[in-house]
Amino acid sequence: MARTVSAQAVLTVLRLFLVLGAFALAVVAQTVTFVQVNDGAPPTSQSSVSVTYTDAQILRDTNVVAIGWSDGTSSVTSVTDTKGNTYSVAVGPTVQSGVQSQVIYIGTNIAAAAAGANTVTVKFSTAVPYPDIRILEYSGLDPASPLDGTAAATGNGTTSSSGPVTTGNAYDLIFAANYVSSGTNTAGNGFVNRVITTPDGDIAEDQIVAATGTYTGTAVLSSSGAWIMQTVALRGAGPPPPPPDPSVVGQWGSITSWPILPIHVTLMPTGKVLAWGHDASNNTTLGTIWDPNSNTFQATSFASADLFCAGHGLLADGRVFVAGGHNMMDFNGIKNGTLFNPTTLAWSSTPAMSFGRWYPTVTALPDGRMLVSSGAINCEGCNATIPEIYNPTTNTWTQLTSAALSIPIYPHMFVLPDGRVLNTGSYELPVATRALDVNAQTWTTIDPTLDDAGSAVMYLPGKILKTGTSANSDSPFKNSAATAYVLDMTQGSPAWRAINPMGFARTYHNLTSLPDGSVLVTGGEGTTNPSDQSTAALAAELWSPTTESFSTMASMQTPRVYHSTALLLPDGRVMVGGSGEYGSGSINQLNAEIYSPPYLFKGARPTVTSAPGTLQYGSAFAVQTPDAANISSVALLRLGSVTHAFNENQRYVPLSFTSSVGSVNVQAPANANLAPPGYYMLFLVNNTGVPSVGVFVKFPVP
Repeated sequence: MARTVSAQAVLTVLRLFLVLGAFALAVVAQTVTFVQVNDGAPPTSQSSVSVTYTDAQILRDTNVVAIGWSDGTSSVTSVTDTKGNTYSVAVGPTVQSGVQSQVIYIGTNIAAAAAGANTVTVKFSTAVPYPDIRILEYSGLDPASPLDGTAAATGNGTTSSSGPVTTGNAYDLIFAANYVSSGTNTAGNGFVNRVITTPDGDIAEDQIVAATGTYTGTAVLSSSGAWIMQTVALRGAGPPPPPPDPSVVGQWGSITSWPILPIHVTLMPTGKVLAWGHDASNNTTLGTIWDPNSNTFQATSFASADLFCAGHGLLADGRVFVAGGHNMMDFNGIKNGTLFNPTTLAWSSTPAMSFGRWYPTVTALPDGRMLVSSGAINCEGCNATIPEIYNPTTNTWTQLTSAALSIPIYPHMFVLPDGRVLNTGSYELPVATRALDVNAQTWTTIDPTLDDAGSAVMYLPGKILKTGTSANSDSPFKNSAATAYVLDMTQGSPAWRAINPMGFARTYHNLTSLPDGSVLVTGGEGTTNPSDQSTAALAAELWSPTTESFSTMASMQTPRVYHSTALLLPDGRVMVGGSGEYGSGSINQLNAEIYSPPYLFKGARPTVTSAPGTLQYGSAFAVQTPDAANISSVALLRLGSVTHAFNENQRYVPLSFTSSVGSVNVQAPANANLAPPGYYMLFLVNNTGVPSVGVFVKFPVP
């Protein structure tokens, strides 16, 4: 006779499966997360120090306690808390003989606690000078056996470094802390600053990694001095979360080393990128020519001037035009005009300007001449008020004496569809928005309100987006803003209008126009301190001109703040590089990362089999493509030339078109006001939003 199973037994088994399944999902879903931090650093000797977790604590979380003190003989006798959690040594004590000591404890599988209800108490063998206690809480760590590796070191200098930790688990929290005799400026590369104690200046920092590897805790110190640095790798409770979908958030490539710090970058008609940084040892320019296709570099130098802090763009014939530069010290400009030929790779000089200019802006005009605005002459606030125009045909300069106006350095300038030049902001200060009539040499106020922004872009002809906070890189520092504004100069009575803010507050960030008409936001930080990477915005954002909203994209690995750059490449990717070169405390990033926007993961790219190399204003032209039936938009993007959070040469110009078998028939812009003469990349975008590789085309001077 067959046995029967009771309904109650079946229900019991089903419940068991549901419970086990829910538990398994909970384990899988656990994400390593920073919860809270607090610190105590009494300035007098103490034998016991207590610090309280100010927020509620979560059951099964992990507490981390970093303890430093200024002698090499005393010891920690106990670490306890009011909830009865158990603490054990993770690394240390690490002793710098006769100077200082540090040890890191962890408490696992902690009890829950209400806000302010759990206090950690550290007791020493004797009263110790300058005790420094940092307490942190993390979720998502292995509650039983989290330790995956440690490292510790001592030394003297301007950077503290623990030495490497090699992890065996694929999903870890890398926690690092220092104890120093001087002070700490910023977290190390890839780490997030959780606290720098006051007045001691000791840091607690972390990063979350999703792959086994070797990791080193570092921190930049405020001045040279003795230091201890320790790093602890703690296992996550579950597997790493799945990587984000690149068709939604895009994808960053690996970090690539550069021979220089790319502070000034320009895409040339050859498809290669001219870049230079700053050689503080002399008054010359050391640059490089980067080939994105082969990822190779060719050195180039200009001995006649230091072109650091110059303005630049491209002439109609494709030569790189540089105005001003650096004369040994900040705010001390030079009168040089400089040219670089992308074909011969030769540098040359124009006649000198009338004024030295440091941090000027170069704007390509509709008649092929180059407008140079602002720039410091020889002191802070001593800006060149008279714009100058370079004529490449006659190799001469002209002053716009009747258009004299004091404009802050690196002004954000745009050629409007009516031919005027619009000033919407600047690198260092907000400004009233004004338009310059070059021929009449007159300024007209468009909007007197001082809506601040750290970067700006003309996302459509006559339409401007500006975001974030301007800064002059000097103290007193302030918090950055996430604000964003748009201005439509094609409408009557134009005025700035606030729109939904960015997801992250940013200063020193870059805005880059993309082939589909969206705008990429990269880099920047949450304060105006150029040496503080602790608030760096690693996540990119994508702005839609249709919805006027920002979407968070994938995160890069390296903080890109002051002196970082971003440049659209012909294949639709964006090179983001540099950051640093600001004296003591800044980290010089002689490297770059390449971002592939989501549109590169949405299917096959349309191809261009042929297109005319030279276009004429107001004329139609044919672009041969086997994908003609699926093309949804056509656009020109002027080659970028960027420095100090502003691309002085980029321009997005949408084009009307009709499709036929094997080709699209495209209407060129009506005049040079819409697309000043020079080189552009022509992109076809298909129905799924995927762009072709850009084809170089040019407009001759009308």
